[in-house]
Amino acid sequence: MEPLCNDTTYDLAIILGEIERHLAEDTDLLEKLQNMGFDLSKEIDGYESVIEKLNYLTQLTTHSIEHQERT
Repeated sequence: MEPLCNDTTYDLAIILGEIERHLAEDTDLLEKLQNMGFDLSKEIDGYESVIEKLNYLTQLTTHSIEHQERT
């Protein structure tokens, strides 16, 4: 993967931040995740990226499904 130029990096960071803000403010999906035991409030506060955490949860889910299919 090629590194992004500074302008593209900045623009992409803004867009990803907007996606995270809308996830937090415009849906109840994060609340549903919290009810399942996955608290993303610190990611929303800026300590980590919600996108990264959601990617991790996707990988965890995929791994669990693959494991269940093998057993």
